Amino acid sequence: MTYQVNHLPVLTWNALKLNAAAMDFTPEGIAAPALTINHFYGDAEMERDLPVSAFDARIAAPGTSNEEEAVVAGKFPIYAAQSFPTGMGADADRLMRDAEVPGAVLTFPENCAPKKHITFRYTVPAGKSSLARLLIVAKKGTDASVLLYAASEDAAAFGMQTYVYLEEGARLTLTAVQRMEGGSFFFHDVGGWGMERSSFTFRGLDLGAKTVYEGLNHTQAGDESVFSADLGYLGLPGSHTDINYNDVFRGRRADGRMYFKGALMEGAEKTFRGTIDFRKASVGCTGDEQEDVILLGDDVVNKTIPLILGEEEDVEGRHASTIGSLSDDMLFYMQTRGIDRVRAEELMVRASLAGIADKIPSDDIRCGVNTYIADVFKVEGDEEA
Repeated sequence: MTYQVNHLPVLTWNALKLNAAAMDFTPEGIAAPALTINHFYGDAEMERDLPVSAFDARIAAPGTSNEEEAVVAGKFPIYAAQSFPTGMGADADRLMRDAEVPGAVLTFPENCAPKKHITFRYTVPAGKSSLARLLIVAKKGTDASVLLYAASEDAAAFGMQTYVYLEEGARLTLTAVQRMEGGSFFFHDVGGWGMERSSFTFRGLDLGAKTVYEGLNHTQAGDESVFSADLGYLGLPGSHTDINYNDVFRGRRADGRMYFKGALMEGAEKTFRGTIDFRKASVGCTGDEQEDVILLGDDVVNKTIPLILGEEEDVEGRHASTIGSLSDDMLFYMQTRGIDRVRAEELMVRASLAGIADKIPSDDIRCGVNTYIADVFKVEGDEEA
């Protein structure tokens, strides 16, 4: 079946087909991924295998919504009703319901501050398709960290939805790392909702899969909330990556920042949509968005559409983008110091992704990421590690 995902908040000129993405996925024959969770929950509560109806009721319980807004800059916003808005949109919800995917709920009680992160490791069997849903609820005063890690034994398909609800003053860091084997299909759909003085930090790293869909929508509903997103990706030769991130401001004096760093190798394709959306009453808010892309081949397709939407005047929004390849001068400089082109490209990719990789709160996953990047750039004749 074809699902329309990663739609822009408003329609734009469609010649480049950027308003949405068509994602093909068969919601049949779904195998449950092997899931391991580190033993340390602290005071957190974990519920697993909730049926679809029960899980949908839980994500709707806090009263989140995707409310319509007035015409913005002469454009009519596009809305697909979701009780809890996500980056990939309502069709991602429909996919999960079509496949009858059970959900899990992780709840941090008030003033909970675990000393260790909680890790969810999803392993997908070779040649299989797997799906997962997770709701994280951070009660007042929570200060916690969660790591999601997806891997496959061989080419496979894996998709997941992650919802994050932050009560007043809650702080949560969510790190999501994807290391699917070559030829795999992967998507991650994230929805966040932050109340007064909440803080949500998201770090994502996409490595390995040939087809990737990433979507995140965070609603800063409360006054003085903070949101930070850092997404890194490596587009392998012939890969396809489609990204849609929205930072929606509803409260006052909120601060949101989104940074994207990636590298595209020969024949890779990438579409990026990034929206800073200042809704009515978002007085005194600040939004910032930056994308940096390194092109490592001639046959690369890179499409970028950053948006700033505003219904308020007393706001500050900024977006910037840098896209380029290694210059001849830089290559010559490195070659004079004994660094060939392949090594120079590896150094640039490592430097680009290091800000995210170095903050992965798991030693073995972090080391695995660094080893993987080195293997991507390994050439014939290199010594075995």
